[in-house]
Amino acid sequence: MPVQVTPSVVERHGGFRVTITGLSVVDSDYFVYLGPTGTSADSQCYRGAHGWDGDYGAVAITAGAGTFVTPPLPFGGPYAVFVEQLKPKAERNHQSSHVLPGGATETAPGLVTYVHYNFQSAVLNFRELLVPQWRAGKRRIDLEDPQT
Repeated sequence: MPVQVTPSVVERHGGFRVTITGLSVVDSDYFVYLGPTGTSADSQCYRGAHGWDGDYGAVAITAGAGTFVTPPLPFGGPYAVFVEQLKPKAERNHQSSHVLPGGATETAPGLVTYVHYNFQSAVLNFRELLVPQWRAGKRRIDLEDPQT
């Protein structure tokens, strides 16, 4: 199965929850990066919840799928997703890198594009807070024109 992300169009300022599926890596915790180079030099994504241990960057990937939150993105695009396996939680400390030497990595190029933050997207985000019967219109962020 090819690697896919949902949604594939996000706003450049970050903060969008994205689900990735189709990865061929082992079940573990990973750092996920999103950016133009497809390496760990890109912006790091977050798991979407701060844990008591401050391990907010570790994204759990199980059965080739995981969910992360996008960071603010640089101008450009489309962006690649890069995942990098972490050491087991018991071996992580603040004295050394959390990355597992020789661990699994995978790059999925060109999967994410962005739109600029605009009034239409602000309205869409506000509508998500409303109960379903109060959500008016058919606008969705993936109907906006991606920026390249």
